[in-house]
Amino acid sequence: MKKIFQVIVLIVFASSCASTNQYVKFQGESPVQKKAEKARIVLIRPGFIGAIQNFKIFQDGIEIGKLGPNSYLSWDVPIGDDIHLSNVIKYAYWFKTHTMEEQIVIHPKAGKTYYVKQNVLTNIELKIISEYQARKYIERIKTPNIKYIDG
Repeated sequence: MKKIFQVIVLIVFASSCASTNQYVKFQGESPVQKKAEKARIVLIRPGFIGAIQNFKIFQDGIEIGKLGPNSYLSWDVPIGDDIHLSNVIKYAYWFKTHTMEEQIVIHPKAGKTYYVKQNVLTNIELKIISEYQARKYIERIKTPNIKYIDG
């Protein structure tokens, strides 16, 4: 009986994980071109801490996507002006709705890729990481559900 209960809990937990959706063109691992006057942001959320929560990701107030556990988003940005990247979560606690937000500012340069890791433990944090660190995460995490049609 105990074994059956554990299996049911595992199934419920696995099926309740938040998904990741991207609302702008997904760039994945294709190389960014310097001539294109663009830079790339890759936002990574490794691990399953806070698995039932997804975070809304904004660039200059425009929603880029929703980032769930063990996944990433990847998109191109114009160069020149600062990019204000933020993640927001709303949650209920003691019958009130609370909001947590974290922001990072990136000054994009042509042809450069910026790897940002989202830490979710006791609070939310965005921090720049190296390409080497990012590649280790990307190898074992999933791509988003694409909610963008190019046409």
